Amino acid sequence: GELFDAKDLPTRVLGKTGIRVPLIGIGGGSRFCTIKDPEKSIELLNYALDHGFYYWDTAHDYAFENVVSEERYGLVLKDRRDEVFLATKVMNRTYDGALRHMEESLKRLKTDHVEIYQIHNIQSIEDVEKIGAKDGVLKALQKLKEEKVTRFIGYSGHLSAEAMTEMANRYDFETMIIAMNHYEERKGDFEKQAIPAAAKKKMGILVIK
Repeated sequence: GELFDAKDLPTRVLGKTGIRVPLIGIGGGSRFCTIKDPEKSIELLNYALDHGFYYWDTAHDYAFENVVSEERYGLVLKDRRDEVFLATKVMNRTYDGALRHMEESLKRLKTDHVEIYQIHNIQSIEDVEKIGAKDGVLKALQKLKEEKVTRFIGYSGHLSAEAMTEMANRYDFETMIIAMNHYEERKGDFEKQAIPAAAKKKMGILVIK
């Protein structure tokens, strides 16, 4: 069973997942990947977990200059998997590609399941169409959920409020990760469009950047 322990950190229920998570999660992206020394990564992740930060997010393509984020997570997860609420992402938009990438992610993460599998970086309405195609990535996520390789499914995006809104309206996801940085080149109003659409579907909404 799970050993999630927020150690007195404030928590919220993550939408319709029903799971309580700390208000701040650990991100495995570009900043994390600047840590060259694996020992330092291990130290940081153990420190986070020891202090209640058990929501960990990464992605298949977080890899910068020989630092592969999922592999670094795996160095700690191999011993502490039950303590972590683990999310990763897939950029590939095809059914076969997504299944293959999940296999690679699980190997790197040293586990046989994740809590959330997310479609990475929704770009446009064309992208939304591609995701839902009959040989598209969404079918792979639904299969992985049925097989309990992932408990929940979600998506992330930085750019198009319209595309993020359409994802919430058109498909059935548990979570949305949304970039709320006003310096980013984004189109449309994320706060007035995408967030209410996700909230209406009782999705867990996570804010990055």
